[in-house]
Amino acid sequence: LADLAELERADGRLDEAVAALSRVIDAEPDLGRRADRLVALGELSEKHGRIGEAAAAYARAAAEYPDDPRAARALERTQAAGGDKESALTRHLQAAERSPARAPMELTYAARLLRELGRGDEALARLDMALTAAPALGPAIDLVVELQLAAGRADEAAAVLGRAADASDEPALAQAFRMRAARMLLRAGRAGDALAMV
Repeated sequence: LADLAELERADGRLDEAVAALSRVIDAEPDLGRRADRLVALGELSEKHGRIGEAAAAYARAAAEYPDDPRAARALERTQAAGGDKESALTRHLQAAERSPARAPMELTYAARLLRELGRGDEALARLDMALTAAPALGPAIDLVVELQLAAGRADEAAAVLGRAADASDEPALAQAFRMRAARMLLRAGRAGDALAMV
């Protein structure tokens, strides 16, 4: 059956190739080999512009054999290709769960999408998680400051910058954070707090 599916694919008969490969997948008892075939089915569908079918095959492979990251990456790619912000949000949150090293940046990407979706409080919660793991992460700091200032909370924005300064190993960067916080506090009419910041 696998050879038949390959022959159908080589001859350009997509529907027949998909049907043959689906029968192979249904008959395969080994989860790892079944996941391989599901990924192959997804790739075949994706190559021919059938993104929904590809995503379904990748999702099934990822669910049945989560130890193989290929299906999860392919699913993320197909979701991103769709341009759907909710799907992209889910993709970034899943990536943050899978990789603690990448989590702060993935959470920042998720927060940007949440802001675009008008969910500012959720964006701030994700940014708080990102900055707990990486207190001096520039893109997360910039987004928090932007959101806090838009909500009229200069003191909260300055506090984030102060924490980033305290966490920074680079004296020049720490000073830049403090100066930025002091300017915000000064504009908010809190000259004493601004002086204490620097």
